[in-house]
Amino acid sequence: MLDSIIEVVKSWPSEWCLEANKWAIQVLGGSGYVHDYPVEQLYRDNRLNMIHEGTAGVHANTLLGRKLRDGRAAPLFAQMRASAAAADEEAAALPPDSRAESALLRELAGSLREAVARAESVTEVLTSDEARPVALVNAHEYLNLVGHTVVGWMWLRLATAAARPPPPPPGAGAPRHEICRKKKKL
Repeated sequence: MLDSIIEVVKSWPSEWCLEANKWAIQVLGGSGYVHDYPVEQLYRDNRLNMIHEGTAGVHANTLLGRKLRDGRAAPLFAQMRASAAAADEEAAALPPDSRAESALLRELAGSLREAVARAESVTEVLTSDEARPVALVNAHEYLNLVGHTVVGWMWLRLATAAARPPPPPPGAGAPRHEICRKKKKL
């Protein structure tokens, strides 16, 4: 599955981190360009990432032209849908006093399902034999679509993990004699 998104992993952050840095400079106004703030250094460093990782156009053409053709995107999209289902299950298992968290997790899972459906539909159209002559013209925008969807997927996985109650500390709740017996075995 990683093979199907390696171009996204390389190109999407280099482009969108630069965009985030651009807005950070914008927030600081003229001060964003001076050495007093680390934003100007971050912008310069992230600008180089686009060069280090190769051109986004080449990655986009590879993603759409080779990697996700012939149904190879299906496992990726299936994994994303499975994460949305897991988030729904986690939301249902939350205690009643966590209604807001449960509703938010369900909302995020629904948003991911919508994004996956959109990405699947666009993938189907752009990888069809009829669209092949003109599909690569849209490859960069397709890379952005898949990249945003992958990031949404990762955020949902993080939100699902964060919603889980922390596990009890080791040995908590075990009778004292059980703990002593385990120590003797060591």
